[in-house]
Amino acid sequence: MTDFIAVPSTRGFIKSNKMVNLILGPVGSLKTASSIIKLIHEAKQVAPCRDGIRRSRYAVIRNTNQMLWDTTIPDFLKWFPEGEAGLLEKTHRRFTIQLDDVRCEVLFRGLDDTADVRRLLSLQLTGAMMDEFREISPDVFNVLTTRVGRYPDSSMVPHRPSWG
Repeated sequence: MTDFIAVPSTRGFIKSNKMVNLILGPVGSLKTASSIIKLIHEAKQVAPCRDGIRRSRYAVIRNTNQMLWDTTIPDFLKWFPEGEAGLLEKTHRRFTIQLDDVRCEVLFRGLDDTADVRRLLSLQLTGAMMDEFREISPDVFNVLTTRVGRYPDSSMVPHRPSWG
């Protein structure tokens, strides 16, 4: 895995634990890279499951499948090289990161239009990243907010009173 050095303008974004985090900036300002690094930063914060493994599942969304394969996945693989940080299952568009006690499943999804929102239903996710947020239908964002925070569930991670 390549070392990432956060620039001052991205540190707060990466470390934020708010439900929704947005990052804006000019071309080349590390927005996508910071979002990818934030994903693993969050995965390392997930409570360990009963077997001691920190399991998480993230959706990485782009507005088209073509853009997903042309830009988002290659950017992701710069930071998490295949074979070094995990494996990319091209058919399922899934990458599983295995680092120390972290098992992070990353689901890559190209959602071309609002009809694709159905593909998010029933997903249980830890979190999600929307690459080029302004290009994606607001319906996708609205459904994603109902799908995050659902994995791992209480059968995998013992409940903690601090969670409410």
